[in-house]
Parts: sequence; C-alpha cells; structure tokens
Amino acid sequence: TSNDCLDRMNVMMQQEMAPSYKIRPTPEMVNVRESDWVKICDWVYRIVDRFDLERELVEICMSLLHRFVYMYTVSSESKMGVQDFRLSALTALFLILKTHSHAKKRFKIEMLLRLSGGEFTVDQVVNTERLMLHMLKFHINPPTSMSVLNEMFELMKPLMPSDRPQLCEIVYRQAQFFAELGVFHLNKARPSVMAFAALLNSMDAVPYFAEEWPASHKKTFLGKMASIAPHLSPKRHEVADVRVSLWSMYSRQYELASQVQDPAQSLNESTDSFETEGTAVSLTTTELPVLAATRTNASDYVQTDCALEALFNNNFNEQTK
Repeated sequence: TSNDCLDRMNVMMQQEMAPSYKIRPTPEMVNVRESDWVKICDWVYRIVDRFDLERELVEICMSLLHRFVYMYTVSSESKMGVQDFRLSALTALFLILKTHSHAKKRFKIEMLLRLSGGEFTVDQVVNTERLMLHMLKFHINPPTSMSVLNEMFELMKPLMPSDRPQLCEIVYRQAQFFAELGVFHLNKARPSVMAFAALLNSMDAVPYFAEEWPASHKKTFLGKMASIAPHLSPKRHEVADVRVSLWSMYSRQYELASQVQDPAQSLNESTDSFETEGTAVSLTTTELPVLAATRTNASDYVQTDCALEALFNNNFNEQTK
C-alpha cells in the first residue's frame, strides 16, 4: 500500500544518514584515484553480469568498500595503496556474494580469486573480511538507490497512464539504468537523491512520456516526494547536481558504446553544466569505460573469465602501495 511505501522510504532515508551507513568523502590518505574507483566498480558490474546476478549487489558492494576504506584509513592513520584497495574490493564482493542466498550457491572463494588473476590468497581475503566486518560492525545491508527507486515508482504508478503499461515499464527501466550509472560515484549523493534524480532523468529521457502524463499528475507526484523529505525536490541543488552527473555518464555511455574501445583505456575528463534556479552548475565527471550497463539483459553481455581476470589485473596504473 501507499502507507507501506512511505514507511519503507522513511526507514531507508533514516538509515542513509546514520553514521553506520553514511558514505563519506574518501580521505586524502587513500592513495587511490577517483578513476580507480570507477574501474573497480566496472569490474564488479562485469562479475555480476557474468553470473546473471542482481545488479543491486554492485551498489551494496561499493557501499561496503567506501565505508571500509574510510574507516580503515581514519582509524589506522596510514595510507591505503592500490594493492590494499583491490584486496578490499575483492573481499567486499566476496562478502556480499556469500551473504545473499541467490549468489551463495554460485560462488566459492577460489573462483573469485581466479577471476581476479590469483593475485591474493584465501588467507588474505579471510583476514580482510574479518577486519571489514569488525570495522563496519556487521552493517552490511545498506539502503540502496534501487530500493528507494522501487518505492518511489510504486507511489508514482497510480498517477501514470493506466492504458500504457509498456510506457510505464520503459520509464522504470530507464530510471533503473540511471541509478546503476550512479553507483560509479556513490560518494557523491545519498541513495534517496540518486533514486529521485534517476527517476526525473528517466521522465525526460523517454520519448512522448511528457505528452502522455498529465502535468497535474506530475505536480501531484513531485508534491508527494517533497512532503516525504524536503530534499526530494527538482529545485534543490543536491538533486540538480546529481542529474547533471547522471546525464553526463548516460551520454558518454552511448557515445563510447558506438566506438571500438578497450575497456582498460585511460580515462579522460569531461565537463557539463545544468541550469538550476537561474544558476549554471558546472560539474566535472570522469568518463567511464564501455560498461555492461548498456545491455538490456544478462544474455546481451557475456564477459569471459579471461577478460575479467585481465581487466582486474591490467586496469590500474602502478602507484605507491
């Protein structure tokens, strides 16, 4: 029911601001670049797609990784290099896969180690897992933008054209795609903002949706969102900035998908701007490699084990460890 959706949204928005689940900016002590975060997220997406798992697992994995890296560097006051970062990412993925029953039957630690090129041992992953669980105090089920998006869409559905179910499904799938792109920069916005921005972008991206959906219904929906939480408004800079970032990544995805490009190619910088409340907001984003996110279902994207291994091992420039 509508009240159940509201209750679940309120719980998730409380969780996303709680110290145990809040994702903070990466400390300067971390000797890992933003592009390295993008590359490891890309690799996790490809692992998930390779085994036809739920893509929400990627966001959960990256949430663990962000929070662990922050806690580790702040508590130890020592730098985390690329090798430790990759071990942490591998451990976070293994922890998420084995704590979700659907994935649990498919994965053994030896398989994941092989897909990462055999760089680490079982003992290294097990010891890092213990440390991760200790530092995170077993908070391994964070709220996700996809979970929030699902509740938002349930509240939106009664206001959508009842005679156009396919159009409603397209809007949802498009919003899901935007939310998946947002995982690459998980530390830029809380899940509720990411979900709301993804849904707004989807409304603009789907052809003819604006004509099919009465303006009064859209106004009602946006009013309901603002009544749930003041930050869920298209005019808020927090939302506008995320919309810019998602549009930039969205455009770049299809531009790259039309080219023949090595996924491990060096990343460049691009800049976009978005008008909000009369002010141009400038945002610099890191261009992404060609992602599995462009596929419509798991069978459209097949990544070989050898390619996954090469991507994990060759996707990072040597840095101080």
